[in-house]
Amino acid sequence: MEERRIPPLRAGRRPAGRALLGWRQDDRAPRLCRVTGSPGSGRTHLLAWLAAACTDPATPHTQRVHSLLPAAGLTVRSATWLMAAQLNVPARTPGDLVAALEQDARTTVVCVADLHLAGGPGLPDEPQRLVSELLDPLLALPHLRMVVDAATGSALADAFTAVADPAVLDLDDPQWTDRERFAAWYAASTRGHSAFTADQVYPNPGLALLAARTPQAPSSAGDAAAGAVGAEAAASAKAVDAEAAAGAVGAETAGTAAGGAEAEAVCRAWWAAVPENARAAVAALAAVDRPIGLDAWTALYGEAEAVREAARWLPAATPAADGWWLRPLPLPSVVAATEPDHTAAVRSLARTVPRADGGGPDLPSADPDRLSLLLTHTLLAGNSGELLSDPAFLVHAHPVAVTAALEAGTPNAALAAAWHAAGPALVEQDDPAVRAAVLRTRLLGRDDTAAERLAPTAAGAGWQAQWAQWRPAAGSAGRWPGPVAAAAAGTGPYAGQLLLADPTGAVRILSAADGHPTGRIAVPEPRPLRSLACAPGGSVVLLDVWGVPEVLAPADQGAQVGARIQAAFDAAAPATATAAPAAAAGSGVPAGLEPYHLTAALDLLRQRAAAELSAVACLAGLPSEPPAVGDVEGRVHWREERHRLHRGPVTALSGVALPADAPVGQGVPLLVSGGLDGCVRLWGPGADPMPEPWDARPCPVTAVAAVAIDRGLVVAAAWADGLLRVRRLDDVGTELDLRLGCPVTALVLSGDAQLVAGTPDGVAALRISG
Repeated sequence: MEERRIPPLRAGRRPAGRALLGWRQDDRAPRLCRVTGSPGSGRTHLLAWLAAACTDPATPHTQRVHSLLPAAGLTVRSATWLMAAQLNVPARTPGDLVAALEQDARTTVVCVADLHLAGGPGLPDEPQRLVSELLDPLLALPHLRMVVDAATGSALADAFTAVADPAVLDLDDPQWTDRERFAAWYAASTRGHSAFTADQVYPNPGLALLAARTPQAPSSAGDAAAGAVGAEAAASAKAVDAEAAAGAVGAETAGTAAGGAEAEAVCRAWWAAVPENARAAVAALAAVDRPIGLDAWTALYGEAEAVREAARWLPAATPAADGWWLRPLPLPSVVAATEPDHTAAVRSLARTVPRADGGGPDLPSADPDRLSLLLTHTLLAGNSGELLSDPAFLVHAHPVAVTAALEAGTPNAALAAAWHAAGPALVEQDDPAVRAAVLRTRLLGRDDTAAERLAPTAAGAGWQAQWAQWRPAAGSAGRWPGPVAAAAAGTGPYAGQLLLADPTGAVRILSAADGHPTGRIAVPEPRPLRSLACAPGGSVVLLDVWGVPEVLAPADQGAQVGARIQAAFDAAAPATATAAPAAAAGSGVPAGLEPYHLTAALDLLRQRAAAELSAVACLAGLPSEPPAVGDVEGRVHWREERHRLHRGPVTALSGVALPADAPVGQGVPLLVSGGLDGCVRLWGPGADPMPEPWDARPCPVTAVAAVAIDRGLVVAAAWADGLLRVRRLDDVGTELDLRLGCPVTALVLSGDAQLVAGTPDGVAALRISG
């Protein structure tokens, strides 16, 4: 077992850390804990520490944190997507997320930091919406616990209504900061002799970091201006002492000098000490709503040397010391005398975007921070329309910033709809090529021009969409096959086509080449389906949600065969069911179980299962063999063999014939199954199943598919949280993971590397590279 690693908590904050851990493992504590404190008191840092300490694999169950939501810049939409991804559940809306978590009674713990910065400057009401539409409804679930950054007495704190009497951890209270450790940390942080003592900034780490960079007197002490700076720093230090003394009611509270007036005094002293050549660079950060790196800062201001000097004076705002901004301290009001000029910022940023040979922007070479900052400023300047209509720009900027801009601006409707549909797959994706591939897939059939604009960027994703049929926008006349509950590759008279079943049991036929609808299969009494398969001769096997199979004969035989053959089938039926009868004269149907023997084989498997069937699969390449089935008790059945492969129901099943030194049609059968337990298992009948799962994740498997190609076996599996993974049997560790923005409910994998994914939103055909 790995040893748990808890990151250090500096600045004397161990008491606060212990308090949060105590709250986490005390089931009697209020389910909501609010962390409060003045600006710079370290609320964000403390919550980030808690998440880092309690998401380690070795963390005890009673201390585990399941989701960290850094709310700065997030909208209700993007916050929902991000939390759902972290919790391995499918959700596009707050209602979806609440419903998904309601199904699992296990304790779920969520940390929310920087709540007051949600939405960014373009959506000032978003913090309130985030509480009322997402966080408070989540707290209505009795097994959900939440620790959130929300100041006492603020409108945000008052917006939480689900927990009447929350716990409160006030970081301005000296009991949560060890004074001696704080002083030692402060002494190590100072650059020579600071104008302020540790007691003057205790217990505020953010203010202390700024004070540590405020010298008692500048290095050029003989200069008149330097003397004035030193005098201002000394005066500010005396003002802090006076404020602290006036507010003290005892020795225990005399160190709380981090209130508004005291913080402003420290900020003014620091600003007076900043060299003249760095001041304009610092002031440029007044236009920034989130920490940015040196490249973006330089692009915003324009002079690299001045930015580097400014970075020496301004404490970094990120744990990795690679991001800067003026918040949360009252620095913006001290540093900037006027409101930010967003139009000027747009001009500065646009000039620094690299250019391609043709003169247009070289977006792949541009810094994502810079592009995101440019997007934000065009929005605030009122001229974001061009950027919001450019899909190539959007996939190269940060997804959180793009989502907020699309909601605050007036984007192209089709592009915004495609982004929102793909959003759950985009919000945590770092690779612009993958973001382009996902967004392009969602644009196909909606805005093909925008989709092709993304093709060059998407080429590096490892996969590309060939075609897609999506739910049309409200009021539009687009054609689509409906939500997909099950799918199968067509055979016999349906060769080269796809069979797609919707949740009602209707079965539609689409061309595998281009997704064009070609017809429907007549189902006498449509019922909701669990599974769909197509036998080698073209018979269609349906399995309804009650576990009852039904066989439909191929259309060119002119008959539909009922599902239930009488139990009075003679004793020879089992043997006949596994034989290979000759093709019916003139039927055009190849030898195989078509269709009466197929029905008999299914009935026999159903009888032997002695449990409700939950999945069915026909083995491609073995026309004379019966189907395989899975049941709700986790067993997979084929012929006389069966094995319990899963804990809980089998949720997906696929079969394939592996090549062997035998005539065509007599390959080695291999079954691939997925279960409610999140495992994907392989089993070759005639041998014991593999002892370990082929793959496993912490959410149910929704679909599997397998195909044998010249280079070996390829397996595709999808899980309920939307992840789709493609792997080769002989190439472990090189799997391709992708998401489309919603769960994949059906898969069809062909030998030419085409992977068809059915979803509640429609269907897409993907081409896998390599």
